[in-house]
Amino acid sequence: WSCYGPSVTEDDVLSTLRAIQEKLPELRFIQIDDGYQAHMGDWLDSAPGYPEGVGALCRKIKNAGFEPAIWVAPFIAEGKSTLFRTHPDWFVRDESGLPLDSSRVTFGGWRCAPWYILDGTHPEARNYLRTVFSVMRNEWGCRYFKLDANFWGAMPFGHRFAPQTTSVEAYRLGMAAILEGAGADSLLLGCNAPMWPSLGTCHAMRISDDVARTPQQFRAVARECFYRNWQHNRLWINDPDCILLLNLSSEVPDPAGQMVKRTTNLSQDAFAFHRAHILASGGMVLSGDKITEMPPETLAILRKVLQGARASA
Repeated sequence: WSCYGPSVTEDDVLSTLRAIQEKLPELRFIQIDDGYQAHMGDWLDSAPGYPEGVGALCRKIKNAGFEPAIWVAPFIAEGKSTLFRTHPDWFVRDESGLPLDSSRVTFGGWRCAPWYILDGTHPEARNYLRTVFSVMRNEWGCRYFKLDANFWGAMPFGHRFAPQTTSVEAYRLGMAAILEGAGADSLLLGCNAPMWPSLGTCHAMRISDDVARTPQQFRAVARECFYRNWQHNRLWINDPDCILLLNLSSEVPDPAGQMVKRTTNLSQDAFAFHRAHILASGGMVLSGDKITEMPPETLAILRKVLQGARASA
């Protein structure tokens, strides 16, 4: 996401895979992020940039000796999605009985908004979640799932299928269905997730805001991580967000997912601070730069961070 945004294509993933094979085989997972799906909510239907389908792409990653990982926002759907148009009754309802537009009660979503909230108390909605994650696990070969926008599944707004169920209980019912489909030995990473309601449902957790290539955001993310370092390997594996080692002069996604031209001019001291905090967090190390464009000296730095993380694990 940090370098391709929602316009990521199958060719982007395959070129990254080849670069990692050649330059940095120490990396284990190749994560396909937001942009692969036909619509928000239709997670098994591929966007036009994936002519062979995302399942086939995941199998190529597996056959190359790496682990495919995938981004999913399981509790939301956009109005254009087949899921929403076919099964509007699976969603949290407003006072008139229609699916609740989340922009009426909170942030409506960072792209393809407004989002609608899948109801974790509805048995058919839970069956849908089981099916999605079972297909991704058993047919696509994914064991690592980055779950985003989980907060929507726990929002205390609207009316649910089981009216006596709290929003936290509804969220945990949905998460239980996801885990059942994904398998007990999967890794569920909670992102934009309600932390305490997620206890026992997520194996890893994003513990900070999104990283960005500014000194201010490097410091802010580091501060948030250090406040929550105590959680690592006690509640879950901490995710401090991805490590960024390169300045950028290209199009990047803004918070709404729109690609904008951006040029950064961070000093090497700023990058050194950022990578030191990632390593000191003890948590996950995820590269957010284009490996295809990474020069040898930066590859050496990333390799050293990976070695340090393994040594301290």
